[in-house]
Amino acid sequence: MTLGLLPPAALERRLDAVETVGHAVVRRISGASIRTAAGELGLPATTVGDWLRRHRERAPELERELTRWAIGMGAQPPWDRPRNAERAAVTALGMAWHTARRRWNGRFGGAWRFWSAITGGAALATNRRSLFVAPRVRTATMHAVPRAP
Repeated sequence: MTLGLLPPAALERRLDAVETVGHAVVRRISGASIRTAAGELGLPATTVGDWLRRHRERAPELERELTRWAIGMGAQPPWDRPRNAERAAVTALGMAWHTARRRWNGRFGGAWRFWSAITGGAALATNRRSLFVAPRVRTATMHAVPRAP
């Protein structure tokens, strides 16, 4: 097996930039159809549908782990949690990203690149390994999550 690092603009086994995937996710949770989101991006509906299906499947884990990240970096719960799991995952991403930018003096790019970076590009990967490595902060509730080989 060959190992390599993905740049934050990339997702594992995805040709399109993470911002493109993020745009599709946001459009879908805003009520747009898959075809509409795909048309806006100039991509096949099957490609966009695959991203959105995988995001929907992973949304509960994404929300849980992004929330852990945010709390581990000092975010103060509670915040308004959307009932829709996909929307809740995007809300948690925004919270984690804003908290990380404050903590590390804005050294991160956009929220979607942050998402890719902290998941090692595996946010929408086909396997089921753990997506996140917890931030290294001093708190009794945070533990480093080992990544599967």
